[in-house]
Amino acid sequence: MYYNYRMNGTTSDLSQNTSLLEIVYAHLAKKISDGFFADGKIPSEERLMRQFDVGRNTIRRAEKRLIREKIIVKIRGKGTFITGRISLNRVKTNISVFVKSSFFSGISSAWYTIYNAMLAACDFTRTSIRLMVLPEDARKRLEFITQEFASPDHHFIVIFGNAADMHTFFIEGRVSVPVLQVGAPSPCGFAGNLSVYYEAAGFIAVKYLHSLGHTRIAFVGGHRFGGAALKVQIICSYARTNNFSFPPEYIVYAGFNDQDKINQATAKLFQLPSPPTAIIAVNDQVAGMIYRALKYQNLRVPCDCSVIGFDNIIGMRKANPSLTTVDMKLEYIGARILKIAESAAAIKDFHLFNEIENPQLIIRNSCAAPQKKKTISVSGKKNKGA
Repeated sequence: MYYNYRMNGTTSDLSQNTSLLEIVYAHLAKKISDGFFADGKIPSEERLMRQFDVGRNTIRRAEKRLIREKIIVKIRGKGTFITGRISLNRVKTNISVFVKSSFFSGISSAWYTIYNAMLAACDFTRTSIRLMVLPEDARKRLEFITQEFASPDHHFIVIFGNAADMHTFFIEGRVSVPVLQVGAPSPCGFAGNLSVYYEAAGFIAVKYLHSLGHTRIAFVGGHRFGGAALKVQIICSYARTNNFSFPPEYIVYAGFNDQDKINQATAKLFQLPSPPTAIIAVNDQVAGMIYRALKYQNLRVPCDCSVIGFDNIIGMRKANPSLTTVDMKLEYIGARILKIAESAAAIKDFHLFNEIENPQLIIRNSCAAPQKKKTISVSGKKNKGA
């Protein structure tokens, strides 16, 4: 599913009763469709205000409508640009980004961060970025992939996440352009890969918590496969090596965007005879929901429970307390995709391309040494205990 716009009418076709907003919108859409903006950039608000003799609010409302229809994209600090298929004949490289339908469900903010970083780094006078949303239904998804991979419009294909549905096309050689899979690598072996060293990320998180004195460490994930599975394996291995327990009841999966499930999972952890003193969240987004779940139980971060995440998204940098996290280099990866796309044609056997970035620990305020509990003696005096 991609977004394209074609308008055959002209502003002169509009009736006298048409609003100023409709006139501005139709005029811009027609010029975009006709390729009037050769450099791909839409004039500034001030210039459009003078051209149409209207106020700023009218221009912004017209542009918002075009943005909703995926005709243009606004990049902070750079301006407003044509995006999507309408600019195919005006650019050197057409990048098609294939995502699952869950991309729009907020299941993982990591993909949004990478995609937004691509947009921010893109020179739209030379490159077109097109978002291709895979249907949920398996049959429709296969039909969609078959149709799109036969299209000559794709110069470089990017796949966010697992590429299982596309393995047949790679194996049969039905894809003639470079394909880059982003994220934890799948076993297909027919696409280049750009990812972060997931095993190292898990090791960094558990080692840091252990260095603070934590040995009761839980993991809260979204699902049981992909990057989450790799992180759990590393935590298990580290716990065995360092002689502390990581029992199955410390591993829970509660989805990525269901606060009620996160609340229930967190409550179960703290009903255990030996509740955790620290939680490793599968990503920063889940960590934020764990914050709310702990607050609901009158537990404080990090006094009662330390929390560490992955990704280093902007929202959790400003949380209270600010989240300690493992930076998965998402913004760097977004910009790096564009660099790889530029040079992909010159890379022999691109399907063997493999680039893995090293994660980095970002220490903030959500982790601390586990507190020692206080017990009450028979005489009523407080004694410190482990």
